[in-house]
Amino acid sequence: MITIRYKVTLAYDGTLFSGFERQPNRRTIEHLLTHPVNIMAKNPEPPIVVYGSGRTDAGVHALGQVVHFDFPFDLPSEAIYRGLNSLLPLDMEIKKAERVSDHFHARYDVSGKRYVYRLDLGEFKDPFKRNYTGNWRFPIDIDKVQAAMADFVGEHDFTSFVPSGSTARSNYRTIYEAKASLDKDANFISIFIQARLCFIDCP
Repeated sequence: MITIRYKVTLAYDGTLFSGFERQPNRRTIEHLLTHPVNIMAKNPEPPIVVYGSGRTDAGVHALGQVVHFDFPFDLPSEAIYRGLNSLLPLDMEIKKAERVSDHFHARYDVSGKRYVYRLDLGEFKDPFKRNYTGNWRFPIDIDKVQAAMADFVGEHDFTSFVPSGSTARSNYRTIYEAKASLDKDANFISIFIQARLCFIDCP
């Protein structure tokens, strides 16, 4: 059977999710995305599998996670985009859908990821930010934080973070940018980390 491979970029509020990967009796991104994909494909057998660019933990949000799947019908990308968004819950949204080569793989073709961590500063814990920022009520020296970020840059061994059964050829990853910035008006610190990932062979 001829299939069309689609690459989909999505965003989600991870507050009520138990991460990306499907888990029994858990609300996950993979499960809630796979279901409407199969509905649009008229529930084929075997079911369509959605492949993600990576896994996220419970409560983690995403602004641009990439997935791909092979669809049994040749639909315009706009139809995939609008169809999925009409079936997804309000805390998930497709940002873009596009046809790609059969050689594209959301996991193995990823070149890097950007992580953002935010800390709200001060005694007051804003209830409207509780799902999106941590809280730090003690004095903080932003200059020292920025200086410490330099230690993150470079190639590091992440073996202790790798789950059992991993098929990655190497547990070394390269962090090529790590910085912290202070927003004095909003009173929070943002920490940005960009990492280069190689699942097959790095050039």
